[in-house]
Formats: sequence, C-alpha cells, structure tokens
Amino acid sequence: MVRRFRVAVVLGLAATVVAAPASAFPSARLIYVRGQGAEHCPAEMELRLSVAHRFGYDPFHTGSRRTIMAVLEGNAERIVARFELVNEQGVAQGERRLEAAPDRCGDLVRALALSMSIAIDPDQVEPNDEAPSAWRFEKSPTLVRAPRDENTKEASETRAAPLVLRFGLGGQAALGVAPTPVAGALVVGSGRYRAFSLGLEFRIDAVGSRVLENGTRIESQLVAGTAAPCLHYDPFLACAVGTWGVVNATSDAPRHLEDRGLYVAAGLRVGTEWSLGGPMLLRTHADLLATLTPVHIELDQRNVWEMSPFTGSLGATLLARFP
Repeated sequence: MVRRFRVAVVLGLAATVVAAPASAFPSARLIYVRGQGAEHCPAEMELRLSVAHRFGYDPFHTGSRRTIMAVLEGNAERIVARFELVNEQGVAQGERRLEAAPDRCGDLVRALALSMSIAIDPDQVEPNDEAPSAWRFEKSPTLVRAPRDENTKEASETRAAPLVLRFGLGGQAALGVAPTPVAGALVVGSGRYRAFSLGLEFRIDAVGSRVLENGTRIESQLVAGTAAPCLHYDPFLACAVGTWGVVNATSDAPRHLEDRGLYVAAGLRVGTEWSLGGPMLLRTHADLLATLTPVHIELDQRNVWEMSPFTGSLGATLLARFP
C-alpha cells in the first residue's frame, strides 16, 4: 500500500510538472485568410514567425481552445486587415481593424502580428521599435473596443485613410459633339478620400469634319474642362459630370467662315478603377451628357449641323497615385 501511494505521488508530481509549462505558455488557434486584393501580402508562415519572435515560441496550436481569425482584403486604395479573438467559451471578444496603403502590406502584417501578440498575452508583449510608429497600440487584455474621445477617433480615421492624389493621361471616343464621331485626349487630376473623389479634367477632341452635298467641308473641335465628383464602390464608380468649354467651327466655303460657341453639358458617368500594381491605376468610364447650350453651324443662313441634345463618350485613363 505504501509503495502504491509513493507511485501515485510520483505520477502526480510528473503530471504537474508537464502541465505547468502548458498553462504557462498562452496559445490560440490561427485562421489566416488572404482575400481578394491581398494575394500579394505575406503568407501565414511569415505572420506566425513574427508572433513567435515576440514570444520566444510559436503560440499557435490547432488544439487551443481560443481562436484568432484574421482576414486581409484589398482594393486600389488600401489593404484592410480584420481580426478577432474568440475565447474558450466560443464568444467573440470584439473585432480590430488595421489599414495600410497597398504597397505597405508587409508593415500591415507586422502590425497585425503585434496586435495578435497583445491579444494572446497582454502582460508579456509590449509594443516595440520593430513595428512602425503608426501601428503601435496600447496594451489591452481583450479586443473589446473602449470608448474614445471624438477628436482622437477622427485623427485615427484620418491617418488610416489619407487623402490620395491621382494624376494621369487618357483618351476617349465621343459621339454627338462634332459632325462625325471623334477621338480625344484627357489630362486628369483628382483627389480621393475614402469612398469619395473629386476629379478635374482637361479635354481636347480631334477635329470632326463632314462634306456637305454642295462639296463644302465643315469642321468643329471641342476644347473643354470637366468636374466630376464620384462615389466609389471598388472597383466601380459613379459620378456626376459637369463640362464647359468652347466649340470652334470652320468651313472651306469661298468666304472661309470661322466661328466659336459656348458648350455646357451635364450628366452621369459610370466606370471602374483597377490596380495595376504599385501606384498605377487603370480607370475606364462611360459618360452620358445633356447639352445645355445649343451649338450649331450655319452657312448662308442655313443650319447645316447641330450638336445632339445628348452626347456620349467611352474612355480609359492611366493614373498614378501620390503618395
């Protein structure tokens, strides 16, 4: 009986020694997903190594009762990381969201590793210089969102989604603005903040010409500026468009007439924006405009051409983002 008791004590002590390290090293099960637009971000192994470097061991185990779920998604303007901690009872402790520019996905994943480390064991991990200062967080025992001062919240949101300037060159084909369909060139500048952008464009069309029945050739050319406030649902966009400019008209009649008229139009635009990697974007658009100022060409007091009440165009623009 004594020997059995000693054996039981020895086995109990051994079990305690083995169990102690397990409870001394907090862990969680990791679910890591790189969604659409974030395929170029670091893989799961790099995230695990970054967290393991902070702890001195790999805290991610499939048998852990806690779960950390992280999802990365991206678009032309930013990469977004969302993650949450689910505790031992299966209750989500809140969601945390991090954002970065598309070319800083590596920094985003390192910030994600820091925030995960704090969530797993807030007493052991402190933010350090390995993470950029923009990504440092206060230590918190859970991921439950705490009330924040409105000024602090606004400043945080401003840093997360900065104003992005875009400049570029493009071309389009237009119908109804000249005696024949014409091509044109575009110089584009715009600023985007979150889902809103305001674009300013300079447009110059090629000369459109037509030969009348009497052999006289008439020509016209549109030079105009455009303002386009847009709402984005990446990769799609919808805009209101206002255009104003000048139509120059000439003819090769014996008197060689020249004239010009004011052109004002307004309408709608739909389009898309696609990331080409790095700072480059490809924007496509289709415009439908209503002509607000009638424009026509007269010869010998006879109307020989009149601009359509509705004009349309299809175009594409190559844009570069700054910063």
